[in-house]
Amino acid sequence: MRSILFVLALLALLLLVNCTTKPIYHRGPLKEQVLRPRTGYEGRLTNKRCIERKKYSEECLKFDVVEYDLNRTGVRNLLRDLKFVCNVRGARFVPCEKSTGICQLHRVKVGWGKYEIQVKKYLSMNDDYGFLVGADTYCASIDSTVGRQMFDSL
Repeated sequence: MRSILFVLALLALLLLVNCTTKPIYHRGPLKEQVLRPRTGYEGRLTNKRCIERKKYSEECLKFDVVEYDLNRTGVRNLLRDLKFVCNVRGARFVPCEKSTGICQLHRVKVGWGKYEIQVKKYLSMNDDYGFLVGADTYCASIDSTVGRQMFDSL
């Protein structure tokens, strides 16, 4: 009886080892993702990853894209809470608090020892989207590994 169970267990193990499954590509937490505007996704930042590669090659056959709509207040607040910063041709922008775009902020002295944060430049995720795509814009959390590497040089 034991030998039959042993043989069955061995066969089951062999079957499991020989089964080929497609690898699972894990996206990771939002904080660790790099987001960018892409053609066809107006108003949104996206994260794109390869989910199917050509055999024995690095060429990607199929992509998966996740969209983050900056027209939604909740999405903007989430990206702000995660300290996302966007690089637009070397300038730093953050998701705006009250409008559907990204804002370049600066401190303005408003009194003796008092400063106020004001919007220096605003780029709309709707009207300026073509410019953002063409400017090779990318966004990442400054608290993430990839974000620290990207924004260290700015």
